[in-house]
Amino acid sequence: ESRGFDIAKLDPNVDFYCLLTYDYHSAYERSVNHHSPLFRSAEISSCNAKANLNVDSTVAMYIDKGASKSKLVLGIPVYGRCFTLENQNYHKTGSPAVGPYDEKPCNSQSNIAYSKICKAIQNAYWETKFPEPCRLGPYAYGNNTFGNKTFWIGYDDEQMAEQKGAYVSKNHLGGVSFWAVNQDDFKGMCSSNNMTFPLIRAAYRGLESNHIPCA
Repeated sequence: ESRGFDIAKLDPNVDFYCLLTYDYHSAYERSVNHHSPLFRSAEISSCNAKANLNVDSTVAMYIDKGASKSKLVLGIPVYGRCFTLENQNYHKTGSPAVGPYDEKPCNSQSNIAYSKICKAIQNAYWETKFPEPCRLGPYAYGNNTFGNKTFWIGYDDEQMAEQKGAYVSKNHLGGVSFWAVNQDDFKGMCSSNNMTFPLIRAAYRGLESNHIPCA
């Protein structure tokens, strides 16, 4: 919410707003949730106190409070958030979690760069699921070789980055930003044709096409 400042009065005095539309959910929560959903997951009731923790609701709030659409710059994450699943057999959104996952393949801050995610998926190390491609990015889960804990990682893939770019274009917003550029696949390790920066390129395709590729 905008309790800390008056957006309508602020708007004439700013060039743009960089919306940090990620980290809506923390790995310290008691259930797994994608940290940057474009729309509310169907697994979350509209009556849930966290129902509005998504990109679309944030954008709608800013516009409703008086922000100029053309000044809204949408943040796209180039990393995943890592949870520890309570039970590896229950892994859909909202399943019980027992805290952050801060071991390999994730780091001590319980996140992981997309460049590492795409490489692990390419090598078929993890299970990946795409339950709601029209609403939020995929997730991956699995175990490392150091213990019996199961990690759960929510992240944006190329399709979701493209959807977010198209969302910006379709809604006449100001543009996109990324956190952080160096976490994309900047070496082209995951592409058959060595294409670099796949998420950033995907978002650009969305901006150009104004079409949300929802399967």
